[in-house]
Amino acid sequence: MTTHLARPASVVRYVLMRNLPKADTTSVAEPGETPAAAPAHSEELSPKLAELDVSPSRPEPAAAAIRLNGLALARVASIGEGGKLELAIGGRFVDGFADETVHEAVLRTAHDRKEPVLVEERGGVIFVVGALRTQPTPGVDAMAHVTIEADRIELKAKEEIAMTSGVAAVAIRAIGEVETYADRILSRAESVHKIIGRMLRLN
Repeated sequence: MTTHLARPASVVRYVLMRNLPKADTTSVAEPGETPAAAPAHSEELSPKLAELDVSPSRPEPAAAAIRLNGLALARVASIGEGGKLELAIGGRFVDGFADETVHEAVLRTAHDRKEPVLVEERGGVIFVVGALRTQPTPGVDAMAHVTIEADRIELKAKEEIAMTSGVAAVAIRAIGEVETYADRILSRAESVHKIIGRMLRLN
C-alpha cells in the first residue's frame, strides 16, 4: 500500500512555475483559487504594434510653436518658396519668414555657413530680423582670399582709387590722371590696339 503525502502549497507553486513556458506570463493560482485570465486585448496589440513606423524622422515644423520674449538666436534650416523659412530654435523646428529689411542673399549666406540669425515673434509668427557675422568681412577683416560676384561692379572715389600688389601699382586720380607703375608692363590685344593722344612721349 502506497501512502501519498500532501505537498505544501509553496512546493506545488514552484513545480508549476518550472513547467510553464518562459514566454507565458499567466499568473499561477494558489490551490483552491481560480487562475486569472489573460487580458483580452493582449492578442490585439501585436498587429497594431507591427504597423507602427518607428523609423527616425525629422520633426515637422510647427508655426508659432515657441513663444519668444524679445530677440532670440536661431539657425536657418531651409529656405522655401515665397520667402518661407524653416528655423531651428532651441532644438525645435518652426516656420518663419524674413523681415522686409533682410535681403535674401543674407539668409542664403547664413544657411550655407550655418551662421546664427536674430529672430523675434510678432503676433505668433517668427520673423528673421538680422544675421550675426561669424566670417571675415571684406574691407573690415584681413582675409586670405576674396571673391566678389556681381552682374556689375562699380567703384567710385572722390579723389583717388589705388590698387597695389608688391611693387606694381595702378592709380586713378580725380584730376583726370591714370598712372601705372611696374618693373614690366605688358599690353596685348586680340584685334586692334589703339593708342590715341594729342602727344605721345616715349622716354
